[in-house]
Amino acid sequence: MDGTWLSIQIFNYVLINKFLGKGALAIVYRGYLQEDKTFQMAIKTIKIATILQNQRMVAQIRREIIILQKLDHPNIVKIFDVARTNNYLYIVLEYCVNIDLNYYMAIRKSIDLANLKLFF
Repeated sequence: MDGTWLSIQIFNYVLINKFLGKGALAIVYRGYLQEDKTFQMAIKTIKIATILQNQRMVAQIRREIIILQKLDHPNIVKIFDVARTNNYLYIVLEYCVNIDLNYYMAIRKSIDLANLKLFF
């Protein structure tokens, strides 16, 4: 996906060009449910070509999906769906409106115990 697109429909979801974050294997964008634009979500996009030749990466992604499907905790994002096209794997996750610990630490550089408890 290059930077020129505005939105893409992926099955029941609309992926919008609103960058939320990036990891080693994925880029996360904001999205919403096609039938309800107010139902915001984070959609992790993984290029199939980047993982196809590495079975360890494929296994790691499978484990992540299986673990997220089993977990139900207020401080862990929920997984809603997984979708695949010819070029991408999409992991549809709960959209968190609050900041995460990494962002907080980047700004503050340190954290006391009382504030740390807010994240857990």
